[in-house]
Amino acid sequence: GLANGRNIKRYFIFILYVISMLLTKSRSVILGLAIFFIIYFLLAFDFSSIRLRHLVTGGVILCVALYLLVFSDIDVFVRIRSVFTDASAGARFDSWAKGFEIIAKTCLMGIGYNLYGAYNLRFYNADAMSNAVAGMDSSLQFVFVTTGIIGFIIFLAHIYYLWREAGKSFETKSVIIAALIISNFNNLLFYSLWLMPYYLLIYLSKELFEGVASPDFVMNDRALSKICFQKER
Repeated sequence: GLANGRNIKRYFIFILYVISMLLTKSRSVILGLAIFFIIYFLLAFDFSSIRLRHLVTGGVILCVALYLLVFSDIDVFVRIRSVFTDASAGARFDSWAKGFEIIAKTCLMGIGYNLYGAYNLRFYNADAMSNAVAGMDSSLQFVFVTTGIIGFIIFLAHIYYLWREAGKSFETKSVIIAALIISNFNNLLFYSLWLMPYYLLIYLSKELFEGVASPDFVMNDRALSKICFQKER
């Protein structure tokens, strides 16, 4: 009875937290959430024990998700469908195009660390009062633009090191992959508070599923603490 009560409480908190992330209406947050669950499932699930009920459950969840994504009038799903038409998404496409243009010109050594703002002002007549003058939407592109291919390779080597440090911590590896993908839409690798919701998601996942997915389901705090990279001001 006590164990069942704890499990119900954990499920309730976990579901409530996931709903709260959906209610942010942030497409990046929702994409990161989806990637986290997909990667975690692929890493943690024992496919040798798959049964018909698992397939049925997965099919139902997939059908519900597709219905909401395609037909629902709920704001968050309407925003997802408008990804190619609204101003926010258009600004990201413009930012990526500018980034690739700069990379083509300075691919070897980059423009210099923390010099994107000055470069943007000089060569693109950017608005000096804009909050976006010194940053880009993509963290990975920002690394390549400012440090060139040499710095980018070193950066990827560090990510690989984090992956190895994570070991069999499926939660940490899922967050690393999710962070790398959604960091192309929001420059979150250089702003650690962006990752705080995913830290909590790791904790709740560990509390809820520990011992179910794998006996090696252990959070590697050392690797997790290195996921964020603080940008110098």
